[in-house]
Amino acid sequence: MMLVSFLSACSILSQTVDQTTTGETLSGFEIPEKWSEDADHSVAQGWHQVIESDQLDALISEALTHNQDLQASASRVLAARSQAEITSGQLLPELDVTLDGSRQRAASGIETDSYSLGLNLSWELDIWGRLSDAEQAALMSYQEQEFLYRSAKQSLAAQVALAWIEAIESKRQYRLAQAQEQSLKDSLEVIEDGFSSGIREALDVYSARAERINGQTEVLERKQAVNQALRDLSVLLGRYPSLIDDIPDALPLALSTLPTNLSSRLLEARPDVRAAYSTVMSQQSNVLSAGANRLPKFTLTASVGASSDLLSDVLRGDELVWNALGGLTAPIFNAGKLQQEELRQQHLLEAAIADYRHTALTAFSEVEQGIDNDHWIAQQLATAKEAVDVSKQAEQQAFESYLSGLDNLNTWLQAQRTAFERTSRLMQLETSYFQNRIQLHQALGGQFVVFGDASQQAASVDLQAP
Repeated sequence: MMLVSFLSACSILSQTVDQTTTGETLSGFEIPEKWSEDADHSVAQGWHQVIESDQLDALISEALTHNQDLQASASRVLAARSQAEITSGQLLPELDVTLDGSRQRAASGIETDSYSLGLNLSWELDIWGRLSDAEQAALMSYQEQEFLYRSAKQSLAAQVALAWIEAIESKRQYRLAQAQEQSLKDSLEVIEDGFSSGIREALDVYSARAERINGQTEVLERKQAVNQALRDLSVLLGRYPSLIDDIPDALPLALSTLPTNLSSRLLEARPDVRAAYSTVMSQQSNVLSAGANRLPKFTLTASVGASSDLLSDVLRGDELVWNALGGLTAPIFNAGKLQQEELRQQHLLEAAIADYRHTALTAFSEVEQGIDNDHWIAQQLATAKEAVDVSKQAEQQAFESYLSGLDNLNTWLQAQRTAFERTSRLMQLETSYFQNRIQLHQALGGQFVVFGDASQQAASVDLQAP
């Protein structure tokens, strides 16, 4: 397999490239058949659709169509395809046509015309494979750009999903801050009534007012965070950074769970891994082409044409003259430039192999960490829900104790603050659960499937190979 073949071993000799597969090893590490962490939580086998939301589908499709970074990546793919076609053309003969005309005036005053027409052909014979290696390098570079484009699409879809989830979370925290501020307002009214009745102290009133002001400040900060999240999402969509009005107030439903028998071979489909592999293959061809540059070049040239003082004779092809020539050009002395170029390409190949290994290791790490995070976030969610329930009971108890004179105001305010903080923490964990699922989905090389009309829009930006 592609991932095994280059992760296993690639040894580079001084003059040649030796690509060898030595089993399923990666610089001394074994490639696992499955992940070390079990994925035993809820995600069905349709895990390619992580979040069920028509709005998110539409936003992803919009981003895939209008995002400026993605359009730049698509243009780089087209440029690489043109370069591949240019390089492929070097394997074929070149044929040029020339038509010249001139007029001369001698010292005697006699003027003469001269016309010539010719076809010139030149062709380098690819004896050592230099041109075909260059062609292969260009094709692999084109393939690399295609995979980078696909990776950019997946990354953009994940960024939109994450930004959308973040916008929802900001709105939830804003709503919570509003509820907290309203609760502090109600508490202040109770304390002020007690002060008017002579059963509460002025210190309690001032403390409650200060707490409410803090709550109002929290509301303003949360509103600012909402606006920032919406503007960030707008930019990803390729829009002017404005506010999006119809973002939901609640998180969507997570559809499913990862199967426990996920194979690590899924990573072979990751576009970034395949792009890194294509880079290695391209650079390997560059090494071979650089080595062939040090060998003689064989060229064939031929020409046929006619010349006359009458243009009509030239166009009729009268008195055609032709010649053909075969030539050999071999480098003798160039101060070691060709040798150093070959050595430079070999070092670049070593770097490409190292980058490929690093990309693969990073991919493994992202999946392992994502599965591990899924496990621990689920446990934290369970304890956080319990903590919210307990803190709300403590808040109610502190409120009743304060009203009955068994405890002071600070105890009640602290219990109230703790209840809201733990509720906020629970919301953050719920959001982290979705965010981790999105990142894990991307790490496994999956694609965000978009249905209906949005699917047609997303497909419109795909680039087809020539």
